[in-house]
Amino acid sequence: MRYQTTFLFWLVISNLFCECKTYVTPSFDIKTINLKDTTQNIVGAIVNIQDQSNITDNNGIVNVVIDLDRFLLDRIEVNAVAQGYNDYNGSILVGKDQQETAILKLTPKDSLVFNPDPIELSSTETNKNLSISNLGLGFVDISFSNNNYSWISLGKSRDTIPPFPAKFLNVAYLGNAAHSCVIKGSISINWNTGSNHKEIPVIKYLPDNSDPVPVFSISPTNGPYYVQEKIYFDASASNDNCKASIPLMYKWDFEGSGTFSNWSTEPTAEHIYTTTGTRTVVLEVKDGANNTKAYQMEIVIQKLIDFKMVGGVGGQNLFYLGDDLSPFSDQRPQHPVFLNNFQISNTEISNEQYIAFLNAKAIHPSVAQAYLNWNSPNSHIKYNSTWYVESGYERYPVVAVSWNGADAFCNFVSGRLPTEAEWEAAARGVVGALPHYPEWAGTTVPPPDNVAVYNNNPNHPLEVNSRVPNNFQLFNMSGNVAEWCSDWYEDHYNINDQNNPKGPPISSSGSKVIRGGSYKDPMEKITVTYRDHESPVAFLDYVGFRVVKQ
Repeated sequence: MRYQTTFLFWLVISNLFCECKTYVTPSFDIKTINLKDTTQNIVGAIVNIQDQSNITDNNGIVNVVIDLDRFLLDRIEVNAVAQGYNDYNGSILVGKDQQETAILKLTPKDSLVFNPDPIELSSTETNKNLSISNLGLGFVDISFSNNNYSWISLGKSRDTIPPFPAKFLNVAYLGNAAHSCVIKGSISINWNTGSNHKEIPVIKYLPDNSDPVPVFSISPTNGPYYVQEKIYFDASASNDNCKASIPLMYKWDFEGSGTFSNWSTEPTAEHIYTTTGTRTVVLEVKDGANNTKAYQMEIVIQKLIDFKMVGGVGGQNLFYLGDDLSPFSDQRPQHPVFLNNFQISNTEISNEQYIAFLNAKAIHPSVAQAYLNWNSPNSHIKYNSTWYVESGYERYPVVAVSWNGADAFCNFVSGRLPTEAEWEAAARGVVGALPHYPEWAGTTVPPPDNVAVYNNNPNHPLEVNSRVPNNFQLFNMSGNVAEWCSDWYEDHYNINDQNNPKGPPISSSGSKVIRGGSYKDPMEKITVTYRDHESPVAFLDYVGFRVVKQ
């Protein structure tokens, strides 16, 4: 059985301001009503709500008629909203056919809005209005002070602000020659008999303010700049005659696309490019008077690594691993292996390529010490806030890098270290080549001076493209620096491992394979089949690496 119950909600408006002023009739709205029993379970639904508002200045009555599906004792929870007042939340108990009276005491919101904040006068403006909006229902008595700034004039010291429309306070500039660019002050506003207070800054830009002068630098200085490398931009040298008073604002467009970052007071930024090509980097600078100026610079983004394909077209390729004629027993037995096509970097990884990885990953020396011994005599990588290469050694191979440091770089470029079989196949330079001792990368005729740096002549490595490449256009596969491979080392080959062999899963030696020989090795140790090995945590000033991709 359905019963109709009528609730009379008495609205009492609590005025915190002047009781003698006229009020605007509030818009009263019942937002939600939940019917709950004494155990707080929702037991009823609202069928109909009728808002029969007839609100006067002091004691208006709101009749809300609710049809109930319940006739037992219920708890009625009320959430009421009136424009300009804080929400009311309360509850009453009601029984069958019972009429109840609830007194809802609404308190006004503190709702003054000031615009603009701060007040800024351009070089051509002598005064500006401060708009003061009262979103509440009551009148607000308000007072103003220029905080003893003699150059600020206020149109009045006191006012009464009605709910609507907005009123204005005129703020004028009286003139002051003590500053050449910009002056700053403030006004104080008090209301609710001083219980509410606000400070609004006042800024005046003077006529001799000039446009900002934008400029930025890029690190690493003069490049080269690589894909996936973190590049640093610094606009702190930008200037303006207001800069000392009000910080400059900066925004960047790194792609030259017209899409800028948000304005910021931070003059430095960083960016990583994901594709190669020429980019126009645009910096826009804004001073305190909202004058803007742009500056742009072109940079070229290139591939970090140039890869060359090893293998024929499609399918697997037959190579021969090892050399039965070698005097070194760990190169035997020679046996066929089948390798899928792969790509390998055409040079050993250079110093500048390696620091691109260190800087892009923001690797601190405390972490890098597991990757690199930069105190090695042949290492020309140094650290001073960021990683850099000593001038003239940018294209020299990175050395004194551990196997772990080489592996970390390969992961960074989405590659890996070559397997021993891949390395030897790449060094031979011909698909299906059957080497016999001696053979070097690019020649079978001794001495291999035109293809290799060896025998301490000179007694240090040279640039990564310092000799004639082999038939795969790979440089220094013999000599210069020896190179880490991914395999664990054993002193013999497993001839049953013929399909893309990766070496033993574990090794009693605890060492990783090193191939190719170095600048300090004699001719017989820089052949394409010569094998060496070391601990993966070792730092050797004659060992570097290169990268492969499938």
